[in-house]
Amino acid sequence: MRLKSVVKYNLYDIRYGVMVYYIVIAALMGLLIFMRQTGLVRIGTSGFVSGAEASAIFLFVCGLNSFKQIYLYLSTNGITRKTQFYGFLISSVIISAGMAFIDTASTNIINIFMNYRPMFYQLFNQFTVESSQFLITIMSFLWNATVNLLAFVIGYLITTLYYRMSKILKIIVSVGVPSFFIIGFPMLASYLYKIGYINEFTAAIKFLIDGNGNPIVNVIIIVLEIAIVAGLSYLLVRKAPVKE
Repeated sequence: MRLKSVVKYNLYDIRYGVMVYYIVIAALMGLLIFMRQTGLVRIGTSGFVSGAEASAIFLFVCGLNSFKQIYLYLSTNGITRKTQFYGFLISSVIISAGMAFIDTASTNIINIFMNYRPMFYQLFNQFTVESSQFLITIMSFLWNATVNLLAFVIGYLITTLYYRMSKILKIIVSVGVPSFFIIGFPMLASYLYKIGYINEFTAAIKFLIDGNGNPIVNVIIIVLEIAIVAGLSYLLVRKAPVKE
């Protein structure tokens, strides 16, 4: 019963944010369709950020703001850490799937008015060309849902990690992680190029990003990533102290 209450509380906490988000997206997409139909401007069909891309970014930010205040509130009301974590996980699945359904449906509706190709269509172009519309819709929904959920739990992992860190460690991580991607990652790629392993490195990155063009494989990869991130989050949450 307490788990159900935690799920309801999490859904209640995010509902206004989701509503505002879709009002903005609907307004932008409506404006885009209007300008395309009236010929006021010519806008590329694949350059507009929406669908899973925008929803994933939105849910990542939601994940960053979904731990401390909720954790302190629920802890003072006697809700165990385990129940809180499972409540977050269930509610995040519901939210991610619900937003994926809306994004997938809106893509099909927008395609009635113009040739609209969001990220799923761009990553899996061959699949969308060769498959039936029904299969494309199903796989698009599954891919959107898993991408949304991954972004949500990554945000949650980051905020729980920062909650457990000391101030000095927070500074080190905040500086170190961006430095790795800006400096370390290019240096790693350069080193692999020199020793002749850049093709293998590129192939591995491509496989993790799009499953080599197979959406089913990509969804499985994302589910495994979700399991890893969720597991790490649980390890952080289960012994998290109650602190301001």
